[in-house]
Amino acid sequence: MIYCNDKVLTKISQMEDDNTYLLMDFDRTITSADSESSWGIISSSNLVPKDYVVERQKIFNYYRPFEVDPTIDLTTKNALMAEWWQKHLNLLAKYELNEEALNKVKLSLFKARKGIFSFLKNMQERQIPVIILSAGVGNLIEMFLNHHQAYYDNIYILANFIEFKNGKMIGLKNQIIHGLNKKEDLLPLDIQNQLIFKNNIILLGDAQGDAQMNQENNLKNTLKIGFLEENIGQNLPYYQQDFDVVATNNTSYQALSRKLTFLKNSIKN
Repeated sequence: MIYCNDKVLTKISQMEDDNTYLLMDFDRTITSADSESSWGIISSSNLVPKDYVVERQKIFNYYRPFEVDPTIDLTTKNALMAEWWQKHLNLLAKYELNEEALNKVKLSLFKARKGIFSFLKNMQERQIPVIILSAGVGNLIEMFLNHHQAYYDNIYILANFIEFKNGKMIGLKNQIIHGLNKKEDLLPLDIQNQLIFKNNIILLGDAQGDAQMNQENNLKNTLKIGFLEENIGQNLPYYQQDFDVVATNNTSYQALSRKLTFLKNSIKN
């Protein structure tokens, strides 16, 4: 099901290719609702110790309910997410995640959301910049896109890139990116400069925090699309406050594109 608010028609009517860019989440946005996450795929790889898997699951079980609870204020949730990510990184360092193991994960554990590859190809052909802002593992996002021959020249990834020395994990190449601090103002200056004169954003994510990926102080025309997959009845009103379009039940990119194209064509008619 796809729900649209009354601002969608106005926002779509202003979108032109040369004046638009995309901000996209990765887990459960580029991948499907039932896909393993880019962190979870490590523990599912059989290439890390079982003790790591057990400890990681305990951490996940504690923090995940906070992440998906729409009633928790953003300040509290932000602190909890930072705490979660740091504990998980400490755990990976404790069990000495090695580069060889990361490179051997089964990319088949990722399930792509239907239609994503034709969607990304279409963005590349139209030369619309795609910025992937993810709290996931940047190394694996790159591997996934390369595996599917979809890492196009118009795509830039801002995520948690794990750094290795002598094959052992030593930390991240950048600051921790979690669900509530991933914003486009963290992008390198050269990327920001490429986007500064583009006045339209199509934002896609699956969590409420994703709705804030664009710079809060900008005046750009932003169409926000949220994929809602958990506790739909309870969470739908909250998502409709944060997103212009809410897509449920593992909506494909074909269905989403058809809906938005129909709406845009209805303006012209």
